[in-house]
Amino acid sequence: ALVCAADKAVRVFTIADGTPVTELEGHIYGVTGCYHTSDSKYIISASIDKTVRLWDGAEFSQKDDLNSHSERITCLDINPEGTMVTTGSLDQTVRTWDVAAGSQVRKYQGHTEKVHDVKFTLDGLHVLSGGEDGLLFKWGVASGMADAIFRHHEAEEEGKRRVVSNIVAATETEFVSIDRRTEIFIGKIAD
Repeated sequence: ALVCAADKAVRVFTIADGTPVTELEGHIYGVTGCYHTSDSKYIISASIDKTVRLWDGAEFSQKDDLNSHSERITCLDINPEGTMVTTGSLDQTVRTWDVAAGSQVRKYQGHTEKVHDVKFTLDGLHVLSGGEDGLLFKWGVASGMADAIFRHHEAEEEGKRRVVSNIVAATETEFVSIDRRTEIFIGKIAD
């Protein structure tokens, strides 16, 4: 099990009894997300220090340091196969990374304000991103293009924000998102 927090560390625990295994240190500011790949070969962490770090899942040593965002990274998700990672940032972009190669694959641009959450669909073919602008984008991982823009969380009245704060779930056909007012929206993402 992994735990990450504002104190800059990623902590690894055994699932059976919660015994601490190790602490991964390298980020210089708080960690905003962390995942194991499905094969446990890698641990991935993201931070407000603008980096994504890849760690060896067995040796617990840092393998790579990916930094392409120009502002703090706010969110992180990993595809179901554990081969790609997606990040969102205050720089209004969403990026995907190839885990094994340690390189950026795509940069998605469309948000006009900071990105609060990203989520791969269960089939791994799309990334959803939601942000301060109230928009939820459906990005094609292969194409790098916005396949759809959902405006369900946009302001109803001038000057009132409806920020997409969390994308709770994303299947191949539907998503669930929540705005800051805790209003839930269930949307269809399939054609």
